[in-house]
Amino acid sequence: MALRDDVQFGELTHVGRARSVNQDWLGAWEPQNPRIFARKGRLLVVCDGMGGGPGGEVASRLAVEAILASYRADDLDDGVAAALTAAVQAANAAVFARAQEDPALAGMGTTAAVLAHQGARVTWAHVGDSRVYRLRDGALSRLTRDHSLVQRLQDEGKLAPEDVAGFAEQNVILRSVGVQPEVEVETGGDEARAGDAYLLCSDGLCGYVSDEETARLLRLGLGHGLSPAAVCQQLVDLANAYGGHDNVTVQLLVLAGAPGERATAGPGAAGA
Repeated sequence: MALRDDVQFGELTHVGRARSVNQDWLGAWEPQNPRIFARKGRLLVVCDGMGGGPGGEVASRLAVEAILASYRADDLDDGVAAALTAAVQAANAAVFARAQEDPALAGMGTTAAVLAHQGARVTWAHVGDSRVYRLRDGALSRLTRDHSLVQRLQDEGKLAPEDVAGFAEQNVILRSVGVQPEVEVETGGDEARAGDAYLLCSDGLCGYVSDEETARLLRLGLGHGLSPAAVCQQLVDLANAYGGHDNVTVQLLVLAGAPGERATAGPGAAGA
């Protein structure tokens, strides 16, 4: 997808080394109309499907399509966070309805990580364990908290980080899109700065590549002038080097300008 020159962008999805089907799906949208862009900015989406047979692949594709369509149609009168919430809820309705129609798709669902960028503002929404990160001044921050059993037990002090790898139920998701008639969506927002980089990923990356390794690759790659697409390839390659046990999907959005400067107040600065 071609984007305006206020950002650089790269994305990549890969089936991994252990699976024959890629149940991840991704999408991005930027309106060509300057007036619409000034209001809505651009949208990125990563979904990681789950379900037997074709279920996961169908769920993630339906969710991405529904999220993009809902956001495109939203007038944003209630703000961007509300629009993203509505978009993910629309995806939930679409996936749930399809599963009710086809017994072969029963129980399918997906995670969702969504990011809207509007000049000096970034807003995100998520469900499940796909993540949104921000790299600022070389420091990587996770902007989302997983809706997973591992995260809950860690929050409650019942599971130490060093014990996660051996935890038998580390893949249990507590919240997903499409499994139930309704879903609770978590949102957040951030004042963007020039030079910030925002990473969306499925757990095929963050489940195998540590945050420290991800930060190092982002710093080195972007710091040496690699394109976001090339850095995405490095991230996927590292996940596969650790076994490639899962599908892996990444999107990387880098804001133009010298790091630390405030991003240009423009699209969506009011009402975000």
